[in-house]
Amino acid sequence: MSNTSTNATTIEWTPLAMIFTLATILSILFNGLLMVVFIYDHSLRTPFNVYLINLLIANLLCSIVQNPLEIINTISSNFWLGPQVCTLYQYAGYILQASVSGAHILIAVNRTWAVTHPISYRSIHSQVVAIALCLGTSISSSNPIFFW
Repeated sequence: MSNTSTNATTIEWTPLAMIFTLATILSILFNGLLMVVFIYDHSLRTPFNVYLINLLIANLLCSIVQNPLEIINTISSNFWLGPQVCTLYQYAGYILQASVSGAHILIAVNRTWAVTHPISYRSIHSQVVAIALCLGTSISSSNPIFFW
């Protein structure tokens, strides 16, 4: 018996990894399809749908950036892509999940505003306001100062 250790990576496709891979593929497919629908059908560009597009973008980025790295992390015995990619994976996880949460919060706040103050909602809320709120939420959720 020797005291040497190896850094060999073993890959094991567990049922969880297969389900996660299928979910990632379907997420990219359906979120991408909905984005194409919103891009090509101009009648769908309403102020409320700006929030849905914001959520689609956040979900699509999660599916493209974070999920493949999560699959690699799930199937391999160690993270063999290096410390820089590991740091990117962790940072992207925080930022992208915060963006998805922010998009859900914006939809909830928008619906609450529409129900509780319908007159101000109709007079103030526009596509420009919706875009500004989405951009503000995205900037604030991507700022690491808010995670401390």
